Amino acid sequence: MQKSKSFKRLLAVVIAVAMVLTAIPFSATAETATKDTIVFGSYVWDVIKTEDDGDLVLITKDVLAKAKFNNKAPMNFATSTLYTTLNTDFYGAFTDAEKAAITPTTITYDYWDATANKKVTGAALSANVVVPDVAMAPSLGNANLAGTDTATPYFLASARANTKTDAVVSIIKNGNVSNASGTVATTGYRPVITLKAGSFAKFPAVDGVSFTVNDNAVTYYATTSAVTFKAVVDTDNYSADNMAVTLDGNALVATDGTYTLAAGSKGTLAVTGLSAQPADFTAYNEALAQAGEVDKALYETADLDAALAVDVSACTKLEQAEVDEATAAILDAIANLKYKPADTAAYLEAVAETRRILANEPVEITPTLSKPIYNLNAQANEIGDNFNNLMRQSLNTYEDRTKTPVSGYTIDKQAEVDEATAVLEDLNARVPLMRTDTSAWSATLNSIKNLSPVRYANAAKLIAEANAVVAENDYAALNLDIMHQAEVDASTDKLKAIFAKAEIIPADFTSLDAVLEIANTYVKEDYYTEEEMAGAQEAWDKFVAQRDAAIALSRESNTTFADHQGNINDAAVALVRTMEALAPFERLTEMEEDFINPTKDFFTEIMNFFGMINGLLVALAGLLPLVIIGELVLYDVFVMIGDEDLLAFVEKIGIKPAPEEPAPEEPAE
Repeated sequence: MQKSKSFKRLLAVVIAVAMVLTAIPFSATAETATKDTIVFGSYVWDVIKTEDDGDLVLITKDVLAKAKFNNKAPMNFATSTLYTTLNTDFYGAFTDAEKAAITPTTITYDYWDATANKKVTGAALSANVVVPDVAMAPSLGNANLAGTDTATPYFLASARANTKTDAVVSIIKNGNVSNASGTVATTGYRPVITLKAGSFAKFPAVDGVSFTVNDNAVTYYATTSAVTFKAVVDTDNYSADNMAVTLDGNALVATDGTYTLAAGSKGTLAVTGLSAQPADFTAYNEALAQAGEVDKALYETADLDAALAVDVSACTKLEQAEVDEATAAILDAIANLKYKPADTAAYLEAVAETRRILANEPVEITPTLSKPIYNLNAQANEIGDNFNNLMRQSLNTYEDRTKTPVSGYTIDKQAEVDEATAVLEDLNARVPLMRTDTSAWSATLNSIKNLSPVRYANAAKLIAEANAVVAENDYAALNLDIMHQAEVDASTDKLKAIFAKAEIIPADFTSLDAVLEIANTYVKEDYYTEEEMAGAQEAWDKFVAQRDAAIALSRESNTTFADHQGNINDAAVALVRTMEALAPFERLTEMEEDFINPTKDFFTEIMNFFGMINGLLVALAGLLPLVIIGELVLYDVFVMIGDEDLLAFVEKIGIKPAPEEPAPEEPAE
């Protein structure tokens, strides 16, 4: 469990007060730094450094010599030498084998020169002992712990005083010791030696195990004497159920957890069988359970998937931070889940289609016709809205850019997107296309059906052909959309081609020309004289007028039988009548009688013919509808008139009775 900052600060204050009260210098960096250590002789040493030749430079972890200034200081400040008891007591504590392992060298010591007010290096000593730099206390400022002298600097050694009184600081003066109010100060020394290579071995560096000698954590062990040690397992992070300690492959047996190495032991220690404790996956598994409840159909899970992809299943307690980090990543991804975008593909297609319809761009209907095809003015609902207004209102409703458009909705609003899509799709599906233009088709069809058999020789045939076209597709009744215009136009072209084949019946000038031929033979002097008949001049003038009128009758404008044949016939009849009016007044010789009587008979026939034609036209006009629709044969019309001469005439001009259908054959026996 982590301690709060306030707790750490309080702890620091307590430690600082305790250090000051016990006269122990406090330095967080110095005290917490990890150092290699070794048990050598009866002391535990810090390893200062390893020399190039493998020797170890050691300094005792504890002060070995302590003294009170008012009693007997270990240093003679007058001569700047250590008292011999320090050398004798310290050096004499080693066995011969241990002394042999100490490298002989010139040892120096450091002390405080109060006159120079600085640290100085002393002379060479005969013993393998040094007063190191760390033996002298750093300056603690101008405060005097006893409160008797606050103005004079003082210095304190790193000795550990046993009582509060012993911890009181005295002032170091030039050449001697000054006691303030009878109080005393303590000082002490930590010797430094060099241990020969080959006189020690290094404990193996094994994760989860530390080694202690006499409860002191050590990195090295000396081979100059027997050593007992413990292998301390970090049980919080490691399991030691199968742990084994060996020296060069030979198992060491612990007694009450303590292993023994005999003096002179050589080789390499090894520790096996340790296994790391698995990390605590409780919170991680809870995070996994939460992740499993996430509906991936609703949420964007890229971050969550990435967090879940981190494999921490093999993590141990030493890697608990990785597990915790993975747990935090999963929970963070869950906390920041975002809905997926709604499925707007169909909606966007509907919007695009609506806009395309509203644009109503001209479309190529036929190679020669391009025009808008949608009837946006058609009524869209019972209220009377047209499609143009209703579709624009719908777009404004669902694509209002002053708020989130439907196209930006997340999946939690899918129902709203689908509703908008359905509205637009319904409108798009219902907007009608423009209808085909059948006016030309209908007009052409009517023109054909109105062909008169009196005017056109093949009217009945053309009407039948037109009816066949209508039987294929009655475009006036089908009411197709404009995309079928090409079909309508093609059918119209068929009707126009039929109409173009109409054969108009031409006017016949044959009879008029025959009458004119005779009239042109009339000479006034050949028929009468003024003396013979009163009023003959008037009759002759009428004859001349009718003859000239008949000659002047336009052959270019009187071209059709139906429209102009009556004019021609009337001119012929009028001319014949004026010619007849001349005849009774003439005195004829027997020879002339033989000529005139046939002529009169001819004119009578002509008159009868034109009367018959006029009667025929009247009859045909009444029966024409039945003939056109095929319910009456034209020949039967003339039979109904009952004139044998007329019937002979129509047969002569080619109108025949309908052929009789052959009698069905008798089935073969």
